[in-house]
Amino acid sequence: MPRSFVFPPLPPPSNNAPAHQSQVPLLALPPPPRTNPSGSTSPGQAIVLRQSWWKLNQEKLDRVYDFMAFELEARQETIREKERLLKEIEEKQKVKEAEEKALSKMKERQEFEERIGTIVGSKINDASELFLGRADQAKATTASGEVGRRIGPEKTAIKHLDAEKELMEKQIGLLRQEHEFIKKRMEELARTMKQTSTGTKRPATGVCITSPPEAPARGKSKVMGVGTPTSQDFEKLLKAYNTVKEGKRIADMEVHTLRERFEKAVSKLVRQGRTPRANLTRRMYEATDDDEQEIPAGREEGLDDLTLRPSPPKRTSGRLAMKAAVAEKAEFVKETKKYLKRLKKHGLQMLCAKEGVTFITCRTSNY
Repeated sequence: MPRSFVFPPLPPPSNNAPAHQSQVPLLALPPPPRTNPSGSTSPGQAIVLRQSWWKLNQEKLDRVYDFMAFELEARQETIREKERLLKEIEEKQKVKEAEEKALSKMKERQEFEERIGTIVGSKINDASELFLGRADQAKATTASGEVGRRIGPEKTAIKHLDAEKELMEKQIGLLRQEHEFIKKRMEELARTMKQTSTGTKRPATGVCITSPPEAPARGKSKVMGVGTPTSQDFEKLLKAYNTVKEGKRIADMEVHTLRERFEKAVSKLVRQGRTPRANLTRRMYEATDDDEQEIPAGREEGLDDLTLRPSPPKRTSGRLAMKAAVAEKAEFVKETKKYLKRLKKHGLQMLCAKEGVTFITCRTSNY
């Protein structure tokens, strides 16, 4: 028979033995049997029966699983013990806090009762002494002296604060005066610079705003008759300027409308083969001229005489209506220009009066 090796029996599983103390390998398979080449067995060898390897492995696995289950159960038990200890500590802490709160409330209540009792007792004693006529005058004097001693430092502090407040108010007043003085100086300097720049660029035509004939002293400009404009003055000036501008715009629109109507009427007459009786050049010049400049009468009459017509036109209703419209338009343009001129002059007079200068025109001046 072939020679076979048999493993020694394993010790029984112990729950207290750790895993690393076992010298037997897990899932160990038996070695292959050695064959005897002669095929015969010696008479002195004993035949030993071997256990099944599957059964050995199952026993080892059972011991391993038992050990793992035991370790897991021990860990869970440790965790449960720790949680139980933490809960007990928290409960003890809560109970301790509740006891401390109750003790503090009780102590506060006792102190309050003692304080109220002391106050009520003193009041009762004072009332009884006053009722019996045995109030101590020295006690009242001592109380008044104590009150005066406590109020004394406060009165001194109040006096110091009042003095500091008065000093600060004086300083603020001085700073305001300096600010106003500097502001006025800056405004005067700005006006002086503006007048100096306008004096160097004096216009040749239009309205002349003349300065006093006396020359200012050297080294320092002298401003006379100039007041400090306020915001209300600027607002009024802007309002007057906007009013004049709006009036001029309306007048320009009316002149443009009348000019278009006149051109339409003239073009209609030209299409009909007739020429207007009046001089078109003179009326167009009057409609577009802003200044009232007079055209020589002889030249106008000469132009009228040079107009060549085969025969004088007949006085029909259409021609008479056109002539009346042209005359009305010329009168309107003339009155509008006069109104605008007066409005412009009035606005300039208001500006000159506010600035403190004399308003004169080029015709009345000596220039």
